[in-house]
Amino acid sequence: MNRKILNMKKISTLLFFLMTIGVFAQPVLTSSYFPKAGDEAKTNIDRNPNITVTAPGPNQSWNYSNLKGNTIFTSTYKTADQADAAEDYPDADIFLPVPPSFERFYSGDDKTFSELGFTSLDPIVRLLSFSVHYNTPYVLYRAPLKYEDESTQETSFFTTFPFDTLPDTIVQQVPPTFRPDTISVRVFIKRTDKVDAWGALSLPGGDYTALRQKNIEIRTTKIFAYNPVLGWNDVTGVIKGYFPQLPIVPDTSVSYSFFAEGESGPLAVVQLDSVGGVASIAYGGPPVATRNPASRPDITVTPNPTFGKVTFNLTGLTPGTYHLEILNILAKPVWDQYYRVTGANSKIKENFFFLPKGTYLYSLKDSQNNVISIKKLIVLKP
Repeated sequence: MNRKILNMKKISTLLFFLMTIGVFAQPVLTSSYFPKAGDEAKTNIDRNPNITVTAPGPNQSWNYSNLKGNTIFTSTYKTADQADAAEDYPDADIFLPVPPSFERFYSGDDKTFSELGFTSLDPIVRLLSFSVHYNTPYVLYRAPLKYEDESTQETSFFTTFPFDTLPDTIVQQVPPTFRPDTISVRVFIKRTDKVDAWGALSLPGGDYTALRQKNIEIRTTKIFAYNPVLGWNDVTGVIKGYFPQLPIVPDTSVSYSFFAEGESGPLAVVQLDSVGGVASIAYGGPPVATRNPASRPDITVTPNPTFGKVTFNLTGLTPGTYHLEILNILAKPVWDQYYRVTGANSKIKENFFFLPKGTYLYSLKDSQNNVISIKKLIVLKP
């Protein structure tokens, strides 16, 4: 009898020990994973990763060490008072410069890290610069964060601008009887986050004990117009006829973010496509691609603005055939040409004297119809 009691005690002790290991193996993140001034934000992206999204659950293993991404973004968080738009965000603690000239503003304490707003181009024609504030802070990260935590939030932001500040090429598309005094673009966001797994994560930059959080975000865009007689009215359906590129249908995005204690921001973000497959994975750490970022394929044009004569400068290209297009602000082609490129760097001279005054886009595509770059071109008339 005593031997049985002794054995039962041993078994109970062993079970308690194993249970204790399991409990302590589950990571619980403090605010040490919130970004702070001086932290580097580096993003590599693999658009065709050979990875799968596992089912929810504890004690998993994700081997993403063979990713082959290219560095698309590198920046450093700085104190908010160093930002160009610092006066617009007095409550911000830090900001992140976003190439070529935009800024994102954040505040945080020991419980939440939130985005307050950002500078950006307008969401209609992406030509006018704006400083945008969220209606309520957009919470990106929470602490403490642990397995099975779940949260839901709603916020919105809007931009408002006089209709006549739009380029002539846009104004001319809208009948005079419909032209409002002011346009307001409002974006409504609903987001649900759930920490659905934890385990061992391997990336090209190292190995981590990580939490995985599933993020479901729904964005709905509405367009409002104002005139002194009718006041503000929802004209989303009407405007869509003139600006078909506007995403006015609710847009649902599903992604999985991985976090680890003491690591700034997400270690990796897996983005799903519209049918639930893996579209891409963005991750930090050292770049894997051997291509030098300075030699990435790109195209620039001089002079810009121009009276017609321009020189396109092509850099970092592999030999092959490339498609150059000029598009109006509604993204409709008004000119195009194919070129055979034999070296990494080359120049193309053209004269667009025939184009009406206005703002255009120039787009360079490779032989597989992949867009290498798309930028703005302004045509003037003497």
